[in-house]
Amino acid sequence: MVHKIKGKDVPRKKLSLDKVGEEPFSSGNDMPMFSLRYLNMSVSIKKCDNKVFRKFVTRLHILSAMTWKDINGSGRHQYGWELIDRESLKPRNSIPDVFMDVDKFHVFRYDSDNHPFVATVKGTTIYPIFIESTFGDVYNHG
Repeated sequence: MVHKIKGKDVPRKKLSLDKVGEEPFSSGNDMPMFSLRYLNMSVSIKKCDNKVFRKFVTRLHILSAMTWKDINGSGRHQYGWELIDRESLKPRNSIPDVFMDVDKFHVFRYDSDNHPFVATVKGTTIYPIFIESTFGDVYNHG
């Protein structure tokens, strides 16, 4: 199957999600892609308003223009990330089945107030799962 991107034919790669989150992701000059396919809407929109979603989408746009090298070199409260154990997630029963074998998830911040979104990463693709609009809804912050 072929997909058109800016006038070029690009073959589509079949994505296997059997081991999402276990495969190391890029640390080089690749730029991340995002898939909202597994975003848990019942948890993520519970207290979100348009302002939260605007900040979230703005952060995704910024991250998509950065290289993984820059993201990995950035602090966890800037554009970087940190890992969180599955057991630390409050809505762990709402994690999509495709991620049931993932033990650690990536936490990225989407605004200057350090509100997080929880995701898993496979290759260069980030799969957001939960957006936390109110601190403590998705995990305890210490």
